[in-house]
Amino acid sequence: MKIQLWTAAISLLAIASTSNAGVDEGLAALDRGDFKTALSELQPFAETSDARAQFLLGAIYENGFGVEQDFNKAVKFYQRGAWLGDASAQASLAQMYANGRGVEQDSKEAVKWFRKAAEQGVAWAQYNLGVHYEVGLGVPQEYSEAARWYRLAADQGYARGQYQLGTMYSAGRGIEQNQKEAANLFRKAAEQGDAKAQRMLGFLYAMGETVPKNFSEAYAWFSVSAANGEKEAVIDRDDAAKKLDAADLKSAQISAKQYFEKYQPKK
Repeated sequence: MKIQLWTAAISLLAIASTSNAGVDEGLAALDRGDFKTALSELQPFAETSDARAQFLLGAIYENGFGVEQDFNKAVKFYQRGAWLGDASAQASLAQMYANGRGVEQDSKEAVKWFRKAAEQGVAWAQYNLGVHYEVGLGVPQEYSEAARWYRLAADQGYARGQYQLGTMYSAGRGIEQNQKEAANLFRKAAEQGDAKAQRMLGFLYAMGETVPKNFSEAYAWFSVSAANGEKEAVIDRDDAAKKLDAADLKSAQISAKQYFEKYQPKK
């Protein structure tokens, strides 16, 4: 499980789960990175019907938190938690099926469990369900259904959902084309540190679409996108730099530094 998704799951558990002292202690230990304590607190619940504990034990083994990484064990615990109705376990089990980790890759099973988690309001499951509908993985390709799930994720402030919904608005796929709304969503995602959205915002400024043409802003956003891992943005940044004189380039570099510090991906 990627750390961003793990953090989101921890937050969901903290607000949505019934209390159990031992599991609460395990959750708190995981949150502060004390994996030895987390495992000792949670292990007694391994054979119980505590859905939260099953999810947390699955996460420990999937990520190798203080133990040898073991996808098979992770799946076992995720399955138990998922069957007991834990939304985080359902979403995590779906991800294991989607990636073929600890189980044979199975897009239909992934969709099944993403849907269960999405219907419980898990934003990253809603996003992933949207991806499966957009691409046609495990379900017939259906852009309108993809847009619906992206919107649900975006409405919760999930950056990837905002970006993908923006692409749907921009292309008019499954939804009426609306470049202004697309730009609004790209900005929201960019300001949460989404590198693809940051690059797209750079394009909007470079081309003057829905915003005034501004190569300094384009340079700044391309720079941040590249620094956050979007390799293609390096070429875009260098192209934007050619449009600037020395003074404007220096100013754009200052803006890029400020944006980079301010708009990092959420952990």
